[in-house]
Amino acid sequence: MAFTVYKVFHKYLGDLQTLFGILIAIMASDTYLNIFNYHQFNVFFLILILGFEFKAVVEKKFKYSFVAGIFLTLVVFSRMGSITALVTCFIYVFSYLYNNEDVKYFMKHLGVFAGGVAATFGVLAAFLAITGQVEYFINNIFRLSGIASTAGSGYSMENLWSTFIFGNLDAIASGVIYLAASMILLLGMNILFSLKGIHPKKIILNIAFSAVVIGIAVYMLVYAYDVNTVPNWPQMTTGPSFFIGILYVVTFCYVFFNMYSKNGNPDLIILGICAIMLPLLTIAGSNTGTKHVILAFWIIAPFAVSAVCRFVFSKAALEAVNAMTEKYGLKIRHGAVLACTGIILVCMGVKFADMLYCTMNFDSVDRSSLRYFVNSDKLKYMKTTEREADAVNGVLDCINHLDEEKERPLMVFGGAILMYSLNEMESYVQPWVTNPNYTEEKLKEDLKLAKENWRKNRLLYSAEQTIIMGLRNIITMF
Repeated sequence: MAFTVYKVFHKYLGDLQTLFGILIAIMASDTYLNIFNYHQFNVFFLILILGFEFKAVVEKKFKYSFVAGIFLTLVVFSRMGSITALVTCFIYVFSYLYNNEDVKYFMKHLGVFAGGVAATFGVLAAFLAITGQVEYFINNIFRLSGIASTAGSGYSMENLWSTFIFGNLDAIASGVIYLAASMILLLGMNILFSLKGIHPKKIILNIAFSAVVIGIAVYMLVYAYDVNTVPNWPQMTTGPSFFIGILYVVTFCYVFFNMYSKNGNPDLIILGICAIMLPLLTIAGSNTGTKHVILAFWIIAPFAVSAVCRFVFSKAALEAVNAMTEKYGLKIRHGAVLACTGIILVCMGVKFADMLYCTMNFDSVDRSSLRYFVNSDKLKYMKTTEREADAVNGVLDCINHLDEEKERPLMVFGGAILMYSLNEMESYVQPWVTNPNYTEEKLKEDLKLAKENWRKNRLLYSAEQTIIMGLRNIITMF
């Protein structure tokens, strides 16, 4: 993913800026899911779709639209919820409207894109037919539809729209507060850097006033981080919502500048739209709230870094700002800009480190409590808390004391699918027993069949998922 982002976007954002943004993306994504699972896989395909669509529009080459269509089909076949990636076609619409393109040229791009979708769909449909998976594929479509239509479900369309709209607005609100705090901080720092040539009595007054302004700004910087509630997930912080909010605001401002400035770059506008789309589609595709945006900083972080570098370290940008502010007798000092930027980056860095630490230490933020082991060769070198080790070992001990009947089945419901790996047992009902599509009648039918086939002890337990091996709060019963 890092190579793809650098290869496609570095010449528009700058080499160092792109690399530093990629570093931020890597640090953020590796805390929550430090394995390349289907969430990462989905984000990778989204990056490829956006990258090829960007190149198709900017370089005016239809072959890239065809490839983008291929990856759209692949991402949908890999995860049904990613059908939301169809909205990436907005890039073609925006380019058509903004650049006043010919309608035939616009329709040709969409046609070639649709051709890539159709060709790939045909190949994959044939593969499903040959391997006998058509029925399974269709059942998953209805399963997704059932989950989305279930009122009150965490994965319902109602929850999706609520998260997509209000979750992102909450994130943007925190970003706006942080931006406002940054501007207030700049004014306070500018007062300190403008003391030269002022009467000594006024210096004391200006320093005091500056201290008050800076204090208000620092409070707002901290407040912006905690303004949103912490998601109801283990070891989560407000970090994902906070940082994507800042990136949204910076990206919006930079896109706005390029759209309406005489020196604006149309390519950067398209790139900015791609940057905003990736986290939005990551949220929409998984329907798990803003916590998954930390997997989607790959384009927006380099874009924001490039924007900040352009305005902070460019004397031309400062001169343009002063051309407006000097009409009101205010001149922004370059030293004040650098000092303000340093304070903001330190504040962000502290909170970013806090997010990384809390999210990465999923079992407990108290590293000294991770001293206990699960009695399994598969977890030989992994430590967890005493509570979790006792819970898992309790279940394993119960299983080990059962009669050694071969191919004993195991019922698992909840999130602890990895319990199969520890026991090498099969489930005699659907593991996700709370799935809205898994009806009560079907569950009873499976239990009845299990009772007929397995007359002796049938083990039933439930668990919540944790990072160490997918096991937590285990309850055993016979």
